[in-house]
Amino acid sequence: MKIAHLCTADQYGGAAKSAYRIHASLRRLGVQSHMYVRRKDSDDPSVTAVSPQSPEEHDFFDMQAARISEARQRWMAHLDYSLAFYTDHGKEGLALMRHIADADIVHLHWVADNFFDPTLFFTAKAMKKPVVWRLPDMAPLTGGCHFTASCTRFLTGCGACPVLESDDENDLSAKVFERRRHALGSYQGPIHFVGPCSWMATTIQSSPLTRTYTTSVVHNGVDTDLFKPTADSAFRDQHDISGDSVVITFAAFLLPEARKGLDILLAAAQTLADLDITLVFIGHVPPEPLPDIKCVSTGHIDDTSIMRDAYCASDIVVVPSTADNLPNVIFEAMACGAAVIASDVGGIADIVHPEETGLLVPAGDVAALAEALKRLTCDATAREALGKRARTYCLEHLSLDCEAHKYIKLYDSLLSGNDGE
Repeated sequence: MKIAHLCTADQYGGAAKSAYRIHASLRRLGVQSHMYVRRKDSDDPSVTAVSPQSPEEHDFFDMQAARISEARQRWMAHLDYSLAFYTDHGKEGLALMRHIADADIVHLHWVADNFFDPTLFFTAKAMKKPVVWRLPDMAPLTGGCHFTASCTRFLTGCGACPVLESDDENDLSAKVFERRRHALGSYQGPIHFVGPCSWMATTIQSSPLTRTYTTSVVHNGVDTDLFKPTADSAFRDQHDISGDSVVITFAAFLLPEARKGLDILLAAAQTLADLDITLVFIGHVPPEPLPDIKCVSTGHIDDTSIMRDAYCASDIVVVPSTADNLPNVIFEAMACGAAVIASDVGGIADIVHPEETGLLVPAGDVAALAEALKRLTCDATAREALGKRARTYCLEHLSLDCEAHKYIKLYDSLLSGNDGE
């Protein structure tokens, strides 16, 4: 059984790391697995950075790059990075097709950022092999958005896109949506969708693009041998954090990305200025320090061991997202025994069980978040108990082998013609 994993990167961002963990776990269990990416940051020889090689591939690359540039100039010039709106043209399309020709199953992950061309892939007459498409966000279900917040236009075909500030019913989002509908409808092999949480699975089944396909839920796994409680105080010492201060950590790839809820945390934290707390911000573009509260900004951390140390130095890890799937930071922090406070959005409630493995608060509710933060800041016994139960939950339900075995069972089912059922 040969599995070809497609993902825009192998280490850059949470979705990439989740995809790589699956690939690495499968190889550890003896599966012939290979990963194909645009951006390669690891030194793993089983990961290949895809680039055009033949004259035909170079011509295709140039043509698609021009189409992407035209779309950006016409529709997306005003967008900032955090909105993450992408077209469905993929520059490496032909090269990707060459690499996956011998695979028995193609496993798609986060294939955005104009890496994957669904029209080229799904309409190729020679492509009939089973496809597993694991969705870390909503991009394959929409005309270009990765998370739609309160917008439901993707349920009817997009168009007049509020992100594009468009009132044109046939705008870029509608065109991308229709191309995706045509591409998926043209495929001659089985396609099985996977949601990393129940919310994503439900969303897949609600989309007119994907509601007719079989969908499963496979929660992300976490390396519980790496992410585990440690008593090392090096992280606190490095950042001059006293042993008595309660460390509250907020981590995201891009800290000010609106849906991650940094503004909600900052508003809630201001009510705790009379307590001995330290706010730790991990990610790109840190905020300005709050007055009267010790703040530490580490920048983005790529090294998983350092990230583990940061979780272990944290008393509370807070995830105040207003829209999300099931972020890696939650189960990594839980595996390290940190108390988690998170918004009840997306699939977070799948593993953050109130008063058992963490605390949930309504999304966007500053007062509720402030109350939860104050409660755990002032009650060491309660937060330590939450952290211990969270660690146990990860060991019992979210191990890497558990995740990998679920995918092996799915692959076997698809190859036997059962469509993953």
